[in-house]
Amino acid sequence: MKAFITAEQAIAILPEGETVHTFYNGPLMLVGADWQRSEVEDKIKKSDFRELTGPGAKGMHHGLCVYNEGATQGDILFIETDDAKLETLEAQLTAEKPQNKPCGRLFSTEQVSKYHPDKYADQISDAVLDACLRRDKNSRVACETMVKGNTVILAGEITTRAEINYAEIVTGVAKKLGYQVDNILTYIQTQSPEIAGGVGSGVDLGAGDQGMMYGYACRETESLLPFGFDLANRIIAAIEKDVETNPDTVFKGDAKCQVTVDLDEKPTMDSVKKILVSACHVEDTTLEAVQHSIHEILWDCGVDTKKVEVIANPAGTWTIGGPAADCGLTGRKIVCDQYGGYCPVGGGAFSGKDPSKVDRSGAYMARKIACDLLQQFEGIEWAEVQIAYAIGQSKPMSVNVKTNDPGIFDREAAKWITENYDLTPAGIITTLNLLNENYEKLSEGCHFRYGGWV
Repeated sequence: MKAFITAEQAIAILPEGETVHTFYNGPLMLVGADWQRSEVEDKIKKSDFRELTGPGAKGMHHGLCVYNEGATQGDILFIETDDAKLETLEAQLTAEKPQNKPCGRLFSTEQVSKYHPDKYADQISDAVLDACLRRDKNSRVACETMVKGNTVILAGEITTRAEINYAEIVTGVAKKLGYQVDNILTYIQTQSPEIAGGVGSGVDLGAGDQGMMYGYACRETESLLPFGFDLANRIIAAIEKDVETNPDTVFKGDAKCQVTVDLDEKPTMDSVKKILVSACHVEDTTLEAVQHSIHEILWDCGVDTKKVEVIANPAGTWTIGGPAADCGLTGRKIVCDQYGGYCPVGGGAFSGKDPSKVDRSGAYMARKIACDLLQQFEGIEWAEVQIAYAIGQSKPMSVNVKTNDPGIFDREAAKWITENYDLTPAGIITTLNLLNENYEKLSEGCHFRYGGWV
């Protein structure tokens, strides 16, 4: 039988006159009758120890102790006495200081709202792309956006037969998000003829750039995204819905959510340890009211705020948000766009790029393959797919798969992928119907938030 106790607790609760031995710099295990005295004494000889004496010091009883190598310093002490005394000790310790389960591997993930200045920029870039593809499916688009205050700057390379009204597109996205635009600067030229010649077109389309792309899927949620990241997505979606549908909302829209989970626990609400929400709010409200509204949002998302540490607007009031407070740039939220840090990202952004750019289309295909692997192989709990390309070449340089069972499934999955997918840019565009996608809508949040490849 074991009784867990620190040295300080031992002094406080030892019976009158009873003494135990402990090492100076380490946790102790006081051993019971099932230990042989010689075994204990041999271990004690290897270290110094001192005596801890309970109140009174009459009729001294000396317990034996042994270093418990697997414990954290000061954690464990096990007293040598009869079972009845051990039961009493254990009951006292439980009543006076319950043992808290130590946290395992804490991991944090994040999502931001579509009102965030970086996502504002993403949506403008993708709205430009949508306009080009609606009028010309062969458009080549690489459009970057910078937003600051009421100014929007567009820059990049666009080759299209479509006539694009950039001012109309920009003001349309701004109006959707409640922002105002007074100044639009445009620095757009056609795609480099060297790149255009090297990449080609049609069925001979080569990759629009070199690089590696990642796809990931797991069985933890309906969206096939990791539980913590899925929760962050849902919290942000709930804030956005409140902004759009609640006439009495305290939120303006710009918001960020960070969820901390214990990876050593089953991916359920019990694994959630902390939630941080920072939300921009209207001027005529108090910080307490904003924090209360954040708690209500969390409750609606299934979070028991009595069990989870909630950190709401820790910097205080936040009434100036969006591009008025921070400059926004296309492609600066690539982790939020994908897997929230649970999986590597290739480094290339999605928004503003037509699907000939494998930064985008290759990553979408890798996500589809990862999702399909979960359906194809029952034993796979999660799958990570990497695809790499060389600019101008149609076939990938490599395809790599990682799963929860590296022995069997990785080899079988890699073979299955090469047999079942056309991984050329043209093949990916056809398979995923990427010339008819609503990219502006995708770029409002995680591109894979709906489950499947999107």
